[in-house]
Amino acid sequence: MSAPKRNIGDEMRGITRKALERGKLDRAAVRKVTGEVRKRLLQIERVFAQDLRVAARAGKDAAAQSMSATLVSGAIAARIASGMLAGIADSLARGTARRTARRRR
Repeated sequence: MSAPKRNIGDEMRGITRKALERGKLDRAAVRKVTGEVRKRLLQIERVFAQDLRVAARAGKDAAAQSMSATLVSGAIAARIASGMLAGIADSLARGTARRTARRRR
């Protein structure tokens, strides 16, 4: 069974307290704590980099979905506008045809 991890802050507190009480710094203890800090920072860095990759993938997927939805809604809007313009053109053509038919009478 492994020993429980000590808090680095508690370790530094102990080193500092001993240094002040004894008037001498325990360099080996400082090196040990410093080594634990580098190890923990590397672990944190790895987790952070992994989280960034996951977030980037999620962002890419969300952007792709958003772009797809934008294209679909744009196509629908274009069909609506096309239908409106066609209806206007039909109405204008009928109006022109009616006016022409009235003139011929």
